[in-house]
This record gives sequence, structure tokens and C-alpha cells, in this order.
Amino acid sequence: MNIKMRDSNLKDIKEVKEFLENSNGMEFEKLNRAAAYSWTEETMRKLTVLN
Repeated sequence: MNIKMRDSNLKDIKEVKEFLENSNGMEFEKLNRAAAYSWTEETMRKLTVLN
């Protein structure tokens, strides 16, 4: 089964960490490396980690 995640409600890195800590039994798989890096960079920018 494939599920798309809408992450627009994540407001800070703490919420990302909480999500990952509470996602027991879930497996995350990237479609391709470029897409994974792009998503990671976009999310980090959005959460102002890189700014």
C-alpha cells in the first residue's frame, strides 16, 4: 500500500521528531534519491533549519 503524506501542518522540527518517534511499524521508502533530497531540503527550509 502506498500513502502520500501531507506535511503542510508540520510547524517545526520538534513536530517532525515527534511524528517519527510515534510512527512505530511504519516503513519509509523513497521513490528516488533526487526526490528524497529535494523533499528533505524543502522541508528543512520550510522549518527554518537552514535559514
